[in-house]
Amino acid sequence: MEVSGAEKKSPPGSIPKKCCQLEAGDLNITSTWKIVNDKLLHNTISTTSFKESSGRAELEDVVSLETCIRLEGNVHDKREPCNIDIKLNNGKKIARIAIVSEAFLIELYKQFGEYVSTAHAEFIDEFEQSAVYFADICLSPPTPEVSIKFARLKNPSTAMWLYGIRLSLTDSKPSTKSQEFDYNVIGELLQSKAGSSSKSNNWAKKILEKSEAPVENLNPELDSFYQNFMGVNLDSSTHIHFPHRQDSRTTAPRKQNVECIGDSADILDSNFKTYVDNRLREMEERLAQRIDTINYKTNEKLDDILKLLSNRQN
Repeated sequence: MEVSGAEKKSPPGSIPKKCCQLEAGDLNITSTWKIVNDKLLHNTISTTSFKESSGRAELEDVVSLETCIRLEGNVHDKREPCNIDIKLNNGKKIARIAIVSEAFLIELYKQFGEYVSTAHAEFIDEFEQSAVYFADICLSPPTPEVSIKFARLKNPSTAMWLYGIRLSLTDSKPSTKSQEFDYNVIGELLQSKAGSSSKSNNWAKKILEKSEAPVENLNPELDSFYQNFMGVNLDSSTHIHFPHRQDSRTTAPRKQNVECIGDSADILDSNFKTYVDNRLREMEERLAQRIDTINYKTNEKLDDILKLLSNRQN
């Protein structure tokens, strides 16, 4: 695109060259104004570690010939300011931002349009009717997204120089996101639970079948073992009462207990599935309540922002 003579003027060239580029994919940046000097928005961004340089940035750390871009807005709407949105995708966050441009009044917003502050930039120099203003703003707490609004220019027009933006980034933290449920693992647990119960029940049946000898030859120790086994084999959440032996010479209660053991595997399997379903349902309800709480707080903040904007317009 051809640029008019007034727009072809060069930025100050006495600033040393120093620029730190981000890796591809680490940064998303968009602008409401278009670039007219064959540069990319990414060219204007440089970064540093907030841990190593948490203080105010130096002008030469922000600006170089490679970081200077010329932006042009809609010539038919001079009231529309330039807005630049920056989003990090590498897990790091912006703790401090330094901006050198022609704007002497800059507004910053975080995620979801949350207002941060208004910066009155420091006047540095003027070169061929192009002003140079320097703003340095801390973001507390740090944020992965920031929106820059160049609210006021010294020479109101639909074009401006952006000399450079420097981001001071915090170190990325390891993700603490909990792992999702693996339903295959849950299915395997159910199968193993049912399988182990079935083996235990079959073993118990064999013991009880062998114990169906004449009542005179019954071993009191075997009878005691049977009672103890029935107590520990059943699921703690299900209480099934088996009739106790009232007479060591009576075999009828023993047959009734053998029939009950045959159904314990199905009971355990059903109870375990019911327990898992209830736990998953409780987690879904808690997650839904948490999402509703976050949405409610977000809406409150948006309402406060709208009220502030309405008051400023009035």
